[in-house]
Amino acid sequence: MFRCTSLIALMMMIGCDTPINTPVPRVALEVAPEPWKVPDLNTCDGVVADLVRHLDEPSRELLRNTPPGGTILYHLSWGMTIRNMYGLWQNSELCKSCAVKAGNQSEIHPDSASGVIMEAVREAVQRKKR
Repeated sequence: MFRCTSLIALMMMIGCDTPINTPVPRVALEVAPEPWKVPDLNTCDGVVADLVRHLDEPSRELLRNTPPGGTILYHLSWGMTIRNMYGLWQNSELCKSCAVKAGNQSEIHPDSASGVIMEAVREAVQRKKR
């Protein structure tokens, strides 16, 4: 019981109490069944470019209005999609690339790697609006 209560309290502290109808970025693309075998999708920059290329306009606008660090609100939805679409659980090369982009020289967890990717996509979309 304590674990469940602690988890709920933690989720509320990090913002997981946002309404279910909160918009999240959407990507309209089909990814190969094993994306980690596609060379461009083995790097953080390659995945970011792929995602930016396939964002629809409402998602671009949403990311333009998202403050730095605000992509954490999309962790359970868009982040999970990124982890699954780009095979972050199997793609250690992509995780290492994300670790380097985050300023680490070691591997990072796939959850953290998707956070690095989401934030990089947000930054790329905001750079393009200027």
